[in-house]
Amino acid sequence: MPDLPIDEAKKRQIKKMTDRVREMYRLGIKANTNRLSTTRFAESNTYPPRVVRQAKQFAEKYSEDQVEWLCGLRRPNGLPLHFKHIIFLLTLDSAKDRRKWAAAAAKHGWSAPTLHQQIKATLKRSTGHGRSVVVPTSRIEALSQLKRDGDLWAKRCEAFVKLLGSNEPESGTSQKDIRNATSELFETIDRVRKCCSAVTKTLRS
Repeated sequence: MPDLPIDEAKKRQIKKMTDRVREMYRLGIKANTNRLSTTRFAESNTYPPRVVRQAKQFAEKYSEDQVEWLCGLRRPNGLPLHFKHIIFLLTLDSAKDRRKWAAAAAKHGWSAPTLHQQIKATLKRSTGHGRSVVVPTSRIEALSQLKRDGDLWAKRCEAFVKLLGSNEPESGTSQKDIRNATSELFETIDRVRKCCSAVTKTLRS
């Protein structure tokens, strides 16, 4: 098959990238209006749960017009922003900030990792894929923050254990819903367990 002219090849690449962004937005809308848990929805739609969570957040934070604005941005190489750019834009709470950083990424031709680093350096915080996390500036501050958050987590767990130990029926909740929610909780507990092991190992070294 002969090589496509450069302009035709770029058009196809642009379409592929913007189609992906719109696909993720539609997926998020569908997931947000579905009664299945994120894990079950992901399984039934053959997407990883992580991608579904990102898509849901995308649909929550952007309107359709804003999505089209994103798709219309172009970097100096003529290509639009990738969905990976949007993942890092979603870490910003303000729509104004998301628009500002999207425009900057397009203007300067930043890759998604570069956008991540620029946001992180400017705002001096860790940019994950959820709520903003304030990064401690000293070891004593880090230890205090871990204890404070750990105490809160422990209190919630104690309250939830009592609730989960109750055999009282709950209206509108099926065993299937409980199993799905439990599966998602196990994923989070596993992450917490690994983090706790890492902290313990560091402190004892």
